[in-house]
Amino acid sequence: MYVPVGNQNPFTLAHQIISMHGPFLVFTCLVIYFHS
Repeated sequence: MYVPVGNQNPFTLAHQIISMHGPFLVFTCLVIYFHS
Protein backbone atom coordinates (compact mmCIF):
# COMPACT_ATOMS: atom_id res chain seq x y z
CA MET A 1 0.00 0.00 0.00
CA TYR A 2 2.64 2.46 -1.15
CA VAL A 3 1.71 5.85 -2.57
CA PRO A 4 4.35 8.28 -3.90
CA VAL A 5 4.93 11.12 -1.46
CA GLY A 6 4.42 13.70 -4.19
CA ASN A 7 0.80 12.66 -4.60
CA GLN A 8 -0.09 13.00 -0.93
CA ASN A 9 -1.11 15.87 1.24
CA PRO A 10 -0.81 15.49 5.04
CA PHE A 11 -4.53 14.82 5.41
CA THR A 12 -4.44 11.91 2.98
CA LEU A 13 -1.36 10.49 4.68
CA ALA A 14 -2.93 10.85 8.12
CA HIS A 15 -6.14 9.21 6.90
CA GLN A 16 -4.20 6.24 5.53
CA ILE A 17 -2.26 5.87 8.78
CA ILE A 18 -5.42 6.09 10.89
CA SER A 19 -7.31 3.65 8.68
CA MET A 20 -4.47 1.12 8.86
CA HIS A 21 -3.27 1.62 12.44
CA GLY A 22 -6.11 3.44 14.21
CA PRO A 23 -6.67 1.07 17.19
CA PHE A 24 -2.93 0.65 17.71
CA LEU A 25 -2.37 4.41 17.70
CA VAL A 26 -5.19 4.96 20.19
CA PHE A 27 -3.78 2.28 22.48
CA THR A 28 -0.28 3.75 22.23
CA CYS A 29 -1.56 7.24 23.02
CA LEU A 30 -3.41 5.94 26.06
CA VAL A 31 -0.33 4.09 27.33
CA ILE A 32 1.87 7.17 26.89
CA TYR A 33 -0.76 9.37 28.56
CA PHE A 34 -1.21 7.16 31.62
CA HIS A 35 2.52 6.49 32.07
CA SER A 36 3.63 10.11 31.78
